[in-house]
Amino acid sequence: MNIKKYDENKSTIDCFFANFKFYSSDHLIEILKKFCNFQGAYLDDYEHCSFASEIDEYDEDYFGDTGVGFFFYTPGYEDDMLIVLNYQEFYNEVEKTYKELLDNKPEIKGEVNELLESLHEKINNPLENENTLTH
Repeated sequence: MNIKKYDENKSTIDCFFANFKFYSSDHLIEILKKFCNFQGAYLDDYEHCSFASEIDEYDEDYFGDTGVGFFFYTPGYEDDMLIVLNYQEFYNEVEKTYKELLDNKPEIKGEVNELLESLHEKINNPLENENTLTH
């Protein structure tokens, strides 16, 4: 699997989050709650994201002890690739995506803002939060 740099592949990450606009309000909240629990999101057979704590160090998808890995697979993408974001980069992408989605889904604004605040707090102390989770 090709490991790519985030700053050179932001458009691919944007494609991942662009799919969120097709989800129902309930599904969007469910995904954000998972992120708050350091759990990734499986979009389809070609793309998903996982937190470092979800992948055992002996797993072929292991990318390190911290961060969020975004996995992209053929034939949905030109080649299999992994883009790893640090927690702040991940939060920035999530916040940007959800703030844009609120324009069309005002009914979830309060809950989304609370969850974003929770996620922000947790990523500022990820080891404390990830260590409470098991693989």
